[in-house]
Amino acid sequence: MPNVRRCSALTAVFLGAIALTAFPVSSAPKPADDPPEIRYKSHIEDALDRARALRDSVGGMEADQSRFIAFIRADLAKYRDVCEVEAKVFEKIAATYKTGDLEAVRKLRVEGEKIERGRLVWKVRINEIRVKQATAAPTEASYVEETRWIPAGVVPDLDRLVDAKRAASEAWARAAEAMTPDGDPDAANVAREAAYTSDAEREIAQWRFEAALYRERIAADKTVSSDDMARAVERLKVIMAKRETVRREQIARERQERENERDWNLAQRAYREAYDAAVLERNRQKAAQR
Repeated sequence: MPNVRRCSALTAVFLGAIALTAFPVSSAPKPADDPPEIRYKSHIEDALDRARALRDSVGGMEADQSRFIAFIRADLAKYRDVCEVEAKVFEKIAATYKTGDLEAVRKLRVEGEKIERGRLVWKVRINEIRVKQATAAPTEASYVEETRWIPAGVVPDLDRLVDAKRAASEAWARAAEAMTPDGDPDAANVAREAAYTSDAEREIAQWRFEAALYRERIAADKTVSSDDMARAVERLKVIMAKRETVRREQIARERQERENERDWNLAQRAYREAYDAAVLERNRQKAAQR
């Protein structure tokens, strides 16, 4: 029994330490008789820091994606605008904390959350969708360069690869245009999934081109042939077909995983909204009973 009591005591101390870590004494509200700018000093500083970070994020994104600037320029301007709007909301929050009007602060935070959701759409559109569009796009310079050194027998495979790249890039462009803060989320998801599928076909076209290039380089002398060579070619074709099947099956699994993730996020949001509504209803009933 002494050991049990000792363990209970240690547990209590441990839990107490966790509580102190989670809710440090230094962050406790200042006495009510202090002016709001003192009572809510840390909240004011956090809001102003958030405003500065939002404005700085535009330059950071532009630097990170500078090699794709031709694809993101228009979207980046819209991202900059929404960052500025959200930054001004946080500056209003800081100013409102100084008045001590916490209800007004709450309303501003709700407004800020709505703007943030729209900003995150632009962020995904730029950092994910536009980057994929740019990465998939073929360029005339690279085509000219490749046709200078590859064997003539591989040019048709290169042309098919270029077509697949162009199709994938255009699919990502459609996905980007469908993804807007006020757009239809279901339509955006459909366009996005179509782009993932098209991108997989681009990968497969790349494999086929590389396989054809390998065979052409190995068999540079076209006068050489054998039954073993013919069987090896057939084996390569069978393995390539399996590889393509596996990739397409993988795309289907990834699509299901993304759908599950979206459903999970929607369910979590619904739970939070239901909880918030229940709290409001309980408070309303309590106020009515007074």
